[in-house]
Amino acid sequence: MKCEGKYEIISLYLDDMLDEKTRKDFEKHLKKCNQCANILKDYRSIHEGLRTIYKEDNVDVRYDVTEKIYTKQKRIQRAVQVASVVLFLTIGFFIGSSQMTSKVVSKKEILKEVKEAQKVEQSDQGLLEENIKGRYEKVGF
Repeated sequence: MKCEGKYEIISLYLDDMLDEKTRKDFEKHLKKCNQCANILKDYRSIHEGLRTIYKEDNVDVRYDVTEKIYTKQKRIQRAVQVASVVLFLTIGFFIGSSQMTSKVVSKKEILKEVKEAQKVEQSDQGLLEENIKGRYEKVGF
């Protein structure tokens, strides 16, 4: 086995995940390669140190990790809820305001409406023109 700086095999060796042939080849390599042997020694000491800390502190790491994940999920869930409410309010505002917009018409359209109204009801001509002129004044033409 050649040592080409590929140290992932050391971790696999520690975890007993190598097949028989690769494990034997690696053990032969360790006898010849001080660099890999030292790295293996360091990995083992780190592993033992973590095991000791875990036993001494009696810490339930799984609980801490689960607690952090749960807290983060709750924050994300709250943010999504707030964003949804804001989105729905914004959409509702735009839909509501678009339905309540007033129609601005030109002077030409008002006069056209006056002529059409004259044709339909000539008897109420004065009243109708007064109504339309009032609308015209409100628009500012």
